[in-house]
Amino acid sequence: MLLALTLPFLAFAAVSDLRVLREVVRGTDTARLEQGKAFRFLALAGRDGVQRKVLSHPVHWMDLGDLDGNGKVDVVVGLTKANRHDPVLRRRIQIWTRGDRELKPVWLGTRLVADHRECRLVKGTSGRSDLLALEKRNTGWLVARMSWNGFGFVADSMVGERLGQAHAQRLWKEWK
Repeated sequence: MLLALTLPFLAFAAVSDLRVLREVVRGTDTARLEQGKAFRFLALAGRDGVQRKVLSHPVHWMDLGDLDGNGKVDVVVGLTKANRHDPVLRRRIQIWTRGDRELKPVWLGTRLVADHRECRLVKGTSGRSDLLALEKRNTGWLVARMSWNGFGFVADSMVGERLGQAHAQRLWKEWK
């Protein structure tokens, strides 16, 4: 219990020593992956200030958007980790949004349809952002466009399930 009480103080004590590893800017909001001496942080900066969250797993991509259309920016993070129901290290997705004092989790999800290799947010309908994923299945590669339903992602459209890797990557890059 003592560790839980002291960890935020220790984590935020040396904010000036942070090194930016990755940064995404959308309008007035900026998401950063920051590295300190002992901790890695996810930071969301905007008009309301900066909020940070300690991340303990490797991050391979991140993006900003409004998944549920509520007008608040969501940070979508792709990271590699195991979870309680699937103990294998896999690429997974988490969604974070602004809380009262720090970033709060919206979804600490598992996998999507298959093992995603790359993802990004694209303009969806009604002011929402959709997730565009390049995924690897046993039968080949696919590109899926998914929307947030409040509890997880729903595949709205998919292109192929048996595509070659080069063809799928080209479609993923060209899809707006």
